[in-house]
Amino acid sequence: MPRPEHIAARLRAARAIPPAVRAAMARVPEKIEPGAIAAMSRFYDALRARPADRDCPPRACYDQAAQSEPTLGTLLRSLERFAPEVNLAEGRLARKAWYRRRKGAAAVTPTGPAGPPAGWPPAWHPAHARLLAESPKDSTARRHVSSLNRCAQELARLGLTLVAMHSAQKA
Repeated sequence: MPRPEHIAARLRAARAIPPAVRAAMARVPEKIEPGAIAAMSRFYDALRARPADRDCPPRACYDQAAQSEPTLGTLLRSLERFAPEVNLAEGRLARKAWYRRRKGAAAVTPTGPAGPPAGWPPAWHPAHARLLAESPKDSTARRHVSSLNRCAQELARLGLTLVAMHSAQKA
């Protein structure tokens, strides 16, 4: 772990980081992760080039500041700790993209039925494959399919078809 005087010197040199954030970091140097000062400095440099985006920094700022998933994780934790006013939504999306690119990351292969359930209206059938392919997790796909199954059962119970519903809406 770097000595507090080294951390203080790095913070003084990191002029891109706003003074209030540097002061917050200087108060608890033991909580500063290795590489955090450099990543935050790059982040604020990128943000300075986009003054209109200060409220919600775009993903490009996070991408410019962190060239790897661990560095992005360090940046997000540091911003959360020392600059809680910064909106991290785009940074979290960037981190999810890193997770998807990990070597050896398993693709989502839903264990549900190969085709749409028998009770679904034909108009819903094309959505079934997309739902399975685009769900972030197998459990999410199962939950959505289950919800649509209940809707299809309710349509059948009421004796409604999508064609009849569509015609009724136009009238």
